[in-house]
Parts: sequence; structure tokens; C-alpha cells
Amino acid sequence: MSDFTVDTTPVSGLDDARSGNSRSTNSRTGRKTFKTDKEKTAIWPGLLERVLIEARGRLQRFPKRNKLISKYIYDVTGKNRSSKQVGSRIQQLRTTCRDPELMRCLVDLTRFEGPSDRASTRSAKPGSPTTHVGPISLPAESLDAPLSPSSTIAQPTISKSICIDMTVLDEDWRHNTRTAPCLFIDLEDPASGHNAVTDVPCTVTQAELYLAPVSTIRSFDLDKAARYRVTSTVYCNEMAVYSHSSECVTSYDCRLTTSLVPAFWSEVIRKHAHAFTILQSIDPMDSLASAKVDLIYSVRLQYQSACVSP
Repeated sequence: MSDFTVDTTPVSGLDDARSGNSRSTNSRTGRKTFKTDKEKTAIWPGLLERVLIEARGRLQRFPKRNKLISKYIYDVTGKNRSSKQVGSRIQQLRTTCRDPELMRCLVDLTRFEGPSDRASTRSAKPGSPTTHVGPISLPAESLDAPLSPSSTIAQPTISKSICIDMTVLDEDWRHNTRTAPCLFIDLEDPASGHNAVTDVPCTVTQAELYLAPVSTIRSFDLDKAARYRVTSTVYCNEMAVYSHSSECVTSYDCRLTTSLVPAFWSEVIRKHAHAFTILQSIDPMDSLASAKVDLIYSVRLQYQSACVSP
């Protein structure tokens, strides 16, 4: 990249203010030199590196992970680091790091599950208090794929990871109603903007659990009264197993409502929801539309008894 040189400076050659790093952190990551820019300022000072490791530990195997980490670093520190820089630094840290706690953040833990772990996951019963969230990533080559000639002039993409946090009641306390769960995803919520993953709570009965959620998305990056193509692709074990596409029109307050994989949702629930990831791409169909939006859904189920008033 043209903005940076490949100079390196020994750790001892930078004071803490310029490197943003402490000796204790260096010993944990195994760092001996800093890659620096023309002003001899570290490209990955301690603060940025800590934020990088934190984001990597949170996201694990999410689709487009490096791009999400890049955005997370900018949101937290105000510093721009490309997804390619993120991937390169993670690889370096995996080589040099000797701290077990940090290494847990740098590797894909799901790749090292033993047979007993996988068996316990398969044998989990719906009555268990919670199920583990295990997002599945897209193929690695898609994370930093080179831009095609057509994509270089494409509209910007807004990416966000969503965890559908569903509480399932074991009694049908809404005897007269059976409606699809409604999700409201507010991308303009300030609290949402600072989190790598946004939790969207939802309470359903057993009967409603298998109905595809209706998702309403609010984002000022979506144009008013504009046409969008919404494509939802379901991934399991890094393979696409289902895809659904439809056309939607946004409202005048920048909201878009769509059903989430209506013909496949029941399969997601029946076959261990935590093993699936849904990538929902919202692409503008009008040439003047401002941006496209990518939402990456994972599902967490919690089962509990309904509280019935005497």
C-alpha cells in the first residue's frame, strides 16, 4: 500500500507514547519490532492491536470477518486499517504469540472441537437452557477477494452482524394468536454502532418458533421509496445450502421489511439453529441509490417456562 513503508523499528527504539504499547503486552504477543510509517509511528501500536485482538476474539468465524474487524477498529479508535492489513497482522500474531489467552482470540476455536464436543452439540435437546452460538464463515478467499472492474464503481457496502436472541416459551400463552416473530433492526441506534454484533431480542411460543421472522430494517443508508433486491443465503459448514431473493421498496422513513428465508426457516430451527449463518444482501435496483447493506444473522435459542399470573 502506498501510504506505508516497510520500515521496521525495534521496540526499544520507540517510546510508549509513539508505539502505544507496553513491555508486558510485547511479551504476550512476542513483538520485537514495529512496522512504521514515514514518521516512524507504529502502524499497529498497542491500542490498535488490543482492539484488533478483541474484535477477532468476538467475531471468530463470521463471514467477511476482516472487513468487520476493520470497521470495528475505526469505530473504536478512529484509525483506518484495511481488511488486508487486518488479515496480515492476525497471521503475524498467530506466529509470534505465546500467550494462551490471546491465542484463543486468534484461532478459530470451532476447528479444534473434539468428537465429544461435536457429539454433545448434536445431542442437545430443545429443553436445554441455552444453545451455543456458532456462526459459520464464508469461504476464506471471499474475505479479501480482489475487486472486479465492475465492482470498483459499485456503491459502498454497509455491513452489520446480527444475533437473533430468541426466547422460546414452552406454553402457548397467546391462545388466540399465532403470528410470525417480528424483528426490528435499527442500524441508526447509537448503541448498535459501537458493537461488533447487535443482539435483537425476540420472544416466541413453540408454535411460532417455526414461522419465518419478519425483519424490519431502519437505515439512513437506504434511500426513501427506493427499490432493492433482497437476497438471503443460508450457510452451514461453510457451504451455501439455500438462497432466496425478492424485491422490496423502502418506506419514506428509510425502513425496509422482508421475511427472513420463509421457505427454509423451519429447517434452520429443526437442524440446530446455531450451526447456520444467514447472509442477507440488500442491493439497490435504482442507479442513484446510495448504498447496499449486508446483514449477517446468527441465531441463539433460549428455552424457558412461561410465567402465568394466578
